Amino acid sequence: MLGELTAGRGRLRPTKTRITTADGRVFIQDGDRIDQISEHEPGYIVDLHPDLSVAIVQEPWLYLGGQDVAADKQILRKFGIQRILNVGSGIENLFPEEFLYSNIEILDVPEFNIVPDLKVCADILEKSRKSGERCFVHCNAGVSRAPTVVIGYLVLKQSMDFTSALEMVKQARTCAKPNQGFMNQLMQLK
Repeated sequence: MLGELTAGRGRLRPTKTRITTADGRVFIQDGDRIDQISEHEPGYIVDLHPDLSVAIVQEPWLYLGGQDVAADKQILRKFGIQRILNVGSGIENLFPEEFLYSNIEILDVPEFNIVPDLKVCADILEKSRKSGERCFVHCNAGVSRAPTVVIGYLVLKQSMDFTSALEMVKQARTCAKPNQGFMNQLMQLK
């Protein structure tokens, strides 16, 4: 029997696996060999310029943007923000004495299973809406993760279809572009 098993090894097809690390490096694993193929394809959106724009998704309570707004107390006060939902990686909550924070760290890679986090975030946002809190949702750049969370909320808690939710978020924040893996998962939400 062992001879049959070892003889069958020669018929197995080799597979290659693409690996993207949290810091954006990309590797290809081929059997026991691992080769780095890129240092320049981050697995997340790179935020190189300050973005102080605030997208109003649902007046008067649901706002969306990037970490630059979350670091600007004056802008947050101007919009009357009371709760901040931080879904970025490695972003410090700068004003815990002034705002209620909720943190759900989400990796911006297509392979990341976002559905469990979407459900937690949707519950946080619905509680915020029901209590009359103005909530600002952000990730690092406000392009992939935070828009994904807001779209997920609209589908899960406000019974919007995916296309309408995506359109609403893109009208509020034109640079919104969830990664393809997140888009695929959002389309399957119910």
